[in-house]
Amino acid sequence: MKTDYKHAPVFEVIIGACYNTPIISVNSVLKNAMLCEEFPTIEINPPLTIEILEGFNLVPVLNQDGGPFLVRRRSADRKWLVQIQANAAYVNWIRPDTDPDVQYVGFDAVKEKFFLVASVLENSLGISLQSDMAFCELTYLDRFPWKAEIPELSQLDKLMSVRTPPKFSEYGYNNVSSRFTFHDPKTQGFGVISINTTASVRGEQLLRVETTLRGNPAGDFKEWLRRAHEKQHDIFKDLFKEELRNKWK
Repeated sequence: MKTDYKHAPVFEVIIGACYNTPIISVNSVLKNAMLCEEFPTIEINPPLTIEILEGFNLVPVLNQDGGPFLVRRRSADRKWLVQIQANAAYVNWIRPDTDPDVQYVGFDAVKEKFFLVASVLENSLGISLQSDMAFCELTYLDRFPWKAEIPELSQLDKLMSVRTPPKFSEYGYNNVSSRFTFHDPKTQGFGVISINTTASVRGEQLLRVETTLRGNPAGDFKEWLRRAHEKQHDIFKDLFKEELRNKWK
């Protein structure tokens, strides 16, 4: 799996679930003692607008059931983020931009954290967070300094199975921005691959690759996550060239 690559540039992993009805009391999330202890920093934001693939179009849905606001709770070291609104719950592992040498904790650790948070909510609210799911999600975000590998972005195909348009200027490209969608029977849903350039807080030029899988768990969320993780591994292996991947082992 991605942990085969000990130095893979994984900067964020997200596991989440969206529900057909607004079953979570966000006011209770604000007051929950266990969440307060483990995730002391709190933020209040507008509800997330979540997209699904209908035919060939990404369509925003479910925000009407998102409730009055989104609660974000962060761990003291800012490596963990819990995002909860009335119809959705997410857990993010984040590599802080100010400390890029932090080691990726691995998929199993993120999965365990999600189910720990889910158990806390279930016990305190008297609900089940493994039923009545509209869909669930597994997202990986990779970021790495492209200038350490290629002199200009028109040579992106040396790093990834992606080609830029022909080079129309002697200076090459400054930025790239691409988004690909696909239907995926394996996860009973769809995937989105986003490839963009960005910069770190230190001003380093980075390539940002985000892969999201959303699908129907068919009553078995853990089995869905297993299949989605396998799919993410395949995407990672096929998207990045072998020479680059070997540097991350």
